[in-house]
Amino acid sequence: MAVRKKEAQKKSAGKKQPEKTGSQVTSGRVPVRVILSIFVIISIVAVFFAFLPVLRDKAFSYVSHKQPAAELETHSEQPLRPPMPMRISPTPPTAPPAVFPTPSPTAPPLPELPASAPPPVTGVPERPTPAPLPSALPEIRTPEQPVPLQPPSTLPVTRTPEQPAIETSNRAVYFMQLDRDGNIQHPVRVNRNLRASSSPLHDSLNALLSGPTYEERMRGLECFVPQRSRILSVQVRGHTAFINFNEDFQFNSLGREGCEAQLKQIVWTATEFPNVHNVQILIEGQRVDFISEGINIGHPIGR
Repeated sequence: MAVRKKEAQKKSAGKKQPEKTGSQVTSGRVPVRVILSIFVIISIVAVFFAFLPVLRDKAFSYVSHKQPAAELETHSEQPLRPPMPMRISPTPPTAPPAVFPTPSPTAPPLPELPASAPPPVTGVPERPTPAPLPSALPEIRTPEQPVPLQPPSTLPVTRTPEQPAIETSNRAVYFMQLDRDGNIQHPVRVNRNLRASSSPLHDSLNALLSGPTYEERMRGLECFVPQRSRILSVQVRGHTAFINFNEDFQFNSLGREGCEAQLKQIVWTATEFPNVHNVQILIEGQRVDFISEGINIGHPIGR
């Protein structure tokens, strides 16, 4: 046992003991101070690079304040540049000066004064005598004096010719009276103020075909002549009026009562003239014996 203890002490004595400095061991581990110093150096470098643009701007501003004096010195030493040549546009050619003819040498010389003539007297010219003032000043009118009236103009007055008045005549036309139930009663006379012409019967019949006015319709008056009916001609022979209609006159959609009503309106309107006693109906210039519903119109019809 003692021999083993000695051998163990020898082995332990042969091994190197680690060196200790203070509280740190210098074995294979990195000391804390080294890590802290590296961190401080890195932070300083980072701060330097962060403030580097600010330092650069301050240095540039300082140099710019010092630069004008230096520039003046350098510019004063440099020679002045020659001025830029100016471009002159060519002037247009001028016309040659006008040459006036000189007096011919054969012109007669001026007359010479005689030697005995006295020299002209030079002195102060006489002042012109002022013009005499007018004997009577113009009359000045005061506001109290009346202004004389000017004579009226003698130019002739042009007057426009007066248009002649349109002559009219009062004519009678007949419409049929209807009751409240719409039944045809009797013809009713209505006056129309028509323009005077050479064919008053033709004008009266055209007024009849135009139909009653709004007020007349409100009173129950109605025209039973077909709407497409047209008067082609009107002629009076003796006491008979020959009235020529188109073919639409013979077709009445209201039946026999409508046909009788339209004939009454034509006959009563035409016989209002004193020289007309009856009416002969013509269709397209031809005499027709019957129209719709078998009504005979082949002979003159009176009231």
